[in-house]
Amino acid sequence: MRRTRTAAISAAELASADLPTSPKATAESLSLAVQAALADGARRLEIALPAGVRFSEGSKQTLGTQSTTASERAMGDLELACLLVEVFQNERDACCVVLPDAKAVTAANRAWKSTGYTPRIETRSALGKGLKGGGGFGAKGGGAEPRVLVLVRPTTRDVRAAEKVLGDLDGERLCIALNAKAGVAAGYTPTFVLESSPHPDWLGGLLFRAYPSAWALAVAGKVGAPRVHGRSAQRPELDAIDAGFWKVKLEKNPMSVAAGTAAALEPTSKEGVEKLARIREEEEANKDDNFIPGLEGVKLPEVKLPEFPNPFGGGG
Repeated sequence: MRRTRTAAISAAELASADLPTSPKATAESLSLAVQAALADGARRLEIALPAGVRFSEGSKQTLGTQSTTASERAMGDLELACLLVEVFQNERDACCVVLPDAKAVTAANRAWKSTGYTPRIETRSALGKGLKGGGGFGAKGGGAEPRVLVLVRPTTRDVRAAEKVLGDLDGERLCIALNAKAGVAAGYTPTFVLESSPHPDWLGGLLFRAYPSAWALAVAGKVGAPRVHGRSAQRPELDAIDAGFWKVKLEKNPMSVAAGTAAALEPTSKEGVEKLARIREEEEANKDDNFIPGLEGVKLPEVKLPEFPNPFGGGG
């Protein structure tokens, strides 16, 4: 399988990499992660970004944006798919992009026409029929046998259909699931995952992994890059994410990295909101104005000043 050339980067550099902070950095990190996974023999890759994340210049979408329209999500999906088409542009129409419906195919034809890329573009219904007699602007009336399948927001049925299509063909075949729902791409290698609000009971926070790095739990502050607060070799379970977010939220030391990002995290469940309210009430009740926040319970030594002679003489 032909691959695009990328700048060399070591596994150690990827393992300690921080979250990308711009569309360009995201695209570069994603491409490197794909190349690293392929080099290690992975042929089923999972890639996921927050809904509506855009790569085009002038996009105002930012990480952590919770409200996106269906149109914004669809355009984000197309831009992500186009990035993968660019990575595998040497495959031409042997790179097949499977989109949810005919409307998405029309949008892709319009959006990608000026790129010069010539992938095969199909709907998921065509995938279910074995990709026979398909089309798209890169392969009208058919096309080459797919060597790279890019599934955009696939269902479990799409993943099964893709396995059947690729299983009927000889040689090395690659399948990439983009923005699949949780559990749909089970068994795929998490290659580039950037998940916003990764816990259902919290608003805010990020979960990130760029292959072969560890998973990173991060929180974005009001300014600057998101701060990583913990790493895990495996994707953290929800209880571990919950514990990590509580640790960040309740950090009181003003010198701590977490203190600057706690405001970007908010519990959303009834239990979480009530728990936070109780903790804040207890903190307020036990507040001692004589101590600096974060140093409660720390006794500073008492300092006695020496007695100075009266410069004007006399007593007193």
